[in-house]
Amino acid sequence: MTSTMDETPDNLYAWEVIHGDTSISLRQCHFWLRFSRHCRSFIQLGGGVLNALLLVLIFKIKNKPLKNYKMILMFCALCDTQILISESVLQLVGKIKDNVLLLALDGPGGQLSYHCQALLVGIYAFHLGLIIVIQPANYFYRYMCVNSLFPPTVLVTAIAYALSAVVAAGLAVVTYLSYMYSAKPDVNYATLWFDYKPLPTLLIAETRSFYTQLYLGYAVVSFGISYLLCMIFAHKTVSTISKKQHLFGARTLQMQNQLATTLFVQTMMPMFTSVGPSIAICFSTFFGIDIGGIFGILMYTCLAFIPLLNPLATIFFIKPFRVTVLRMVSNANSLVDPNPRSGTSNVSKVSQQLTHP
Repeated sequence: MTSTMDETPDNLYAWEVIHGDTSISLRQCHFWLRFSRHCRSFIQLGGGVLNALLLVLIFKIKNKPLKNYKMILMFCALCDTQILISESVLQLVGKIKDNVLLLALDGPGGQLSYHCQALLVGIYAFHLGLIIVIQPANYFYRYMCVNSLFPPTVLVTAIAYALSAVVAAGLAVVTYLSYMYSAKPDVNYATLWFDYKPLPTLLIAETRSFYTQLYLGYAVVSFGISYLLCMIFAHKTVSTISKKQHLFGARTLQMQNQLATTLFVQTMMPMFTSVGPSIAICFSTFFGIDIGGIFGILMYTCLAFIPLLNPLATIFFIKPFRVTVLRMVSNANSLVDPNPRSGTSNVSKVSQQLTHP
C-alpha cells in the first residue's frame, strides 16, 4: 500500500495509482454514484421546501393544544435545516476496507483543502449527532409539560438543549481529530478507494488510531445513552398522562397522541437513516469487516434522507399541520381561476389556512 510518489497539499494521504480497488467495476461505480447524486438533488429540493413549509406552519398556526410544544417542533425543524445545508455542501461518499474508513466529498466542499474538508466533516458530525442527541431534550420537554401542565422555564429549557449541543459538539471534535490525525504517513490510501479517475481528496480514519477509536466509541455511547433517556422519559410521560388523564381535554389528549407518534417516528427513523448506518460503520471498523462497493455508497446516501423524512413525518402526523396543507393543496387549482374576483377570494382563503387550521 506504499508508493514512492509524494502526496499533494490537497490530498495528504492518497495519490494517483494505476488501479485502485477493483471489487466493483468502473461501470457499476459510476452508475451508483449517479444514482446517489440524483437522490441528493431530490432531497435538497424536497427537503428545502418541506423544512421551509414546516417552519411557516409552526409560526403561523394558532392551535391552543399545540402551543406548548412548538418549541420542540421548532428545534427539530432547525436541526433538519442544518443537516440539509451540511449534506448539500458535503455529499459524502464512503468506504471501509482493511480497517480504514475512507470518505470523499462529492459536493462543493470537495474543492477545498484537506484541512477544510476535515473541518466540514466535523461540522457535519455535529449536525448529524444533534439530530439524535436532541431527542432526549424533546422527550424531557414534553414530560415537563405533561407533569406540571405548563412548559418548563426558559432556563430549564436552555440547559436541556444546551447539553444536547455540548454532546454533539464533542462528537464534532473527535470526528475532526480522527480524520485529521489518524492516517499513517507515507501510505497511499488510494489503493483502497474505488478505481475511478480523477482521484478525489480522501479523508482517512485509521481504526487502529486512538483518535478513531475515540470517535467511534463516543458515537456508540452517546447515541446509546440518548435512546435510553428517550425511553425513560417516554415511559414517565405515558405514566403521568394515565394518572392525570382527567385534567386533559379531548383535544389535548389528541395532540399528545400526535406528538407521541411524531417523536417516536423521529426517534426510530434514524435507526434506518443515520444511527443504523453509523452503528454499522462503527462495528464494521471495530471488527475489521470491509464495507465497500455499492453498500458503501448507499449507506451515506441513506444519511442524506434525514432532512427530507423528518419534516414530512412531522407535517403528516401533526393534525393541524396536515389539515392545513391538505386544504392549501385542495385550493391550489382555484388560484389560477381566470375570474379575478374569484382568484382574489381564493388567495384570501388559502392565506387564512395558516392562522385558522
